[in-house]
Amino acid sequence: MAEWVRRSVKDVMIPIPGTSKRIQCSVALLMLGGGCGISDPNLNEQPAEARPPPDVPFKPHLQEDNGSVRPPPGG
Repeated sequence: MAEWVRRSVKDVMIPIPGTSKRIQCSVALLMLGGGCGISDPNLNEQPAEARPPPDVPFKPHLQEDNGSVRPPPGG
């Protein structure tokens, strides 16, 4: 029975006009089921790029002792 179900599974690719995307459907006739999804063969062909870090100005008055933490009395 499992062999019959395996043989009844068919894949159908339906192109979407104007794009490189396709609707990919797998249908199993004996199980009376199936599923579809959108696939794009060009999806992972972009080279990886990282954006440069943002310019963050160094503000010493925020980094140095600005009075937010006071030393204990007598210390």
